[in-house]
Amino acid sequence: MHHTSPSSPLKIFFFTLASAAMALLLGWHGHANAADTAAAPIRSGDRVALVGGGFIERMQQHDWLEAFLTKAVPDTTYRNLGWGGDTCYGDARAVFGSRPDGYSRLSRDLDLVKPSVSIVCYGENECWEGERGLTAFRDAYQRLVNDLKAKGSRVIVMLPRQRETTSLVEPERTAAYNQALRLYNEQAKQIAKGENFPIVDLESFQLKDTLTLDGVYWTESGYKAAALEICRQLGINSLPEPDALIELRNTINAKNAWFFHRYRPQNETYLFLFRKHEQGNNAVELEQIDPQIATLETQIASIAK
Repeated sequence: MHHTSPSSPLKIFFFTLASAAMALLLGWHGHANAADTAAAPIRSGDRVALVGGGFIERMQQHDWLEAFLTKAVPDTTYRNLGWGGDTCYGDARAVFGSRPDGYSRLSRDLDLVKPSVSIVCYGENECWEGERGLTAFRDAYQRLVNDLKAKGSRVIVMLPRQRETTSLVEPERTAAYNQALRLYNEQAKQIAKGENFPIVDLESFQLKDTLTLDGVYWTESGYKAAALEICRQLGINSLPEPDALIELRNTINAKNAWFFHRYRPQNETYLFLFRKHEQGNNAVELEQIDPQIATLETQIASIAK
């Protein structure tokens, strides 16, 4: 039987073809972990702001996403700017002020953390306005996007998940809400596509599964499932086992608590608003929290290695 020698043209042809196919395969899977690419949504050295309403705010305690990302993308830091009930107009941040006051507060919050990339998740509160609020929502979302770009931040658009049907709320009411949310998500999606932003789409994520306590508020296991899905959509597939993140998560949780008190002090009415004439002089103490946050972030970086 004739055997083709390793140096024969036929052998060289097939070897070259196989090498090219392997290179393409590796190139494709090289994008599976977005942290390895210069064009990744989240890159080494980034300061990431999480911006949105209650879903984002509760990630401070259910910090699976931050833990997974911290472990997967070296030298990244995170600031949670979620605020329960908030909108892209800054409504919840207005406190005792007007809608413009709320948006100004949102802008100042972003200036405080100086993100290089912002994960923006809005629409779940705005959609209560129905179709009549779509144009205003799109304009406000675009304004926020423009302001983030002007501040030097890249943007990742996250689309909120539809609500689960439960016995606590009439199915018709949940269905109407979800129909409105889909319309608002489509507006956010169109903005993201127009700006060429990465999109994390949770709208239909595991709708047959129970990930919430009551159809609205996510459980601990729900946040873990969402974090894994968000990482997957960002192209980050090489993740540690959850049990290996206990120390990291505890430290992240402590850091998040300190930052929360730094940017949302419980007595801010006395520090900054209409009663600041009584205790406004104590506002200088907020900056004294910064070293504690820095110390915890050093610990987080060490644990994540």
